[in-house]
Amino acid sequence: MYSIVVLGDSIAWGQGLLEAEKFASLLKNAIAASPLGAGGVQLESLAHSGAVIDDPGGTGHPVPYGEVPDSVPTIMDQAAQFQTPGDQVDLVLVQGGINDVGIKTILNPLALYPSLAGLAQAACHDRMYYLLRRIQGRCTSPTARVLVTGYYKILSALSDPLGVERLLQHHGMHLPPFVDRAIVCGAIVDRCAEFYAASERALAEAVYDIHDPRFTFVTNGFTDANSAFAPDPLLFGLNLGPGGELAPEDPMAGDRRPMCDQSLPGILKLLDREACYRASAGHPNPAGAARYFTQLRAVLGV
Repeated sequence: MYSIVVLGDSIAWGQGLLEAEKFASLLKNAIAASPLGAGGVQLESLAHSGAVIDDPGGTGHPVPYGEVPDSVPTIMDQAAQFQTPGDQVDLVLVQGGINDVGIKTILNPLALYPSLAGLAQAACHDRMYYLLRRIQGRCTSPTARVLVTGYYKILSALSDPLGVERLLQHHGMHLPPFVDRAIVCGAIVDRCAEFYAASERALAEAVYDIHDPRFTFVTNGFTDANSAFAPDPLLFGLNLGPGGELAPEDPMAGDRRPMCDQSLPGILKLLDREACYRASAGHPNPAGAARYFTQLRAVLGV
């Protein structure tokens, strides 16, 4: 039996995607059709939306729905809790770091200190390194593979400025009427590029610093044209048309809405609940998940 363990945040979980569309599911099916999967394939996923790598103050209690963002269980918790015996794990897929930095921090052009590059280094290198050490200690098979996947430019210079502004609104940030929108949107695009570059470098360094040939950093190959609201998006956006009311684009939106209502009840959770309804925005769509799958498949040679 070939055993896959998935640890991480909303990208590893597959926010907004049907189960069959998630890159872990696509990879499972490809392995099952290869000699590696001749004895069957088992997939254990502990990833969920909103997970941070580490949170010393977190409870670690399970969240009821992977589609509803929650920082806990942390990815460190996930690495300690998977049930597949460590000597029987063949493949671990790992994604994490962006929630430790915070999407609102990335999109906020006024969040200048601490620096975005410094935050990315702390999350995607320092915390990721200790997470990988934990995984290294648990996965004892000498033939196991650990693939760490990277992020992308959520917004780029090719993104529709209206989409940029609507994504800000989705995260509770509204541009006052007197600001120069071109300057602000340009600054936000620059911050997305800065986080992408810093996180790629930090994740690759964390994998290198483990000094274990079983560990590999895998880039996803997204370009500026693949950002949200760009010409060839590999990410879910929001409906920008008249009457669209910033409706989410993903197929899980209808199922996620009652999950958000149940997990985030009451007037004090109104903004969190509204954000939860549209949680897929900025996450890989089916074509984006397929791109991740293609990159992972190439590394594994299946």
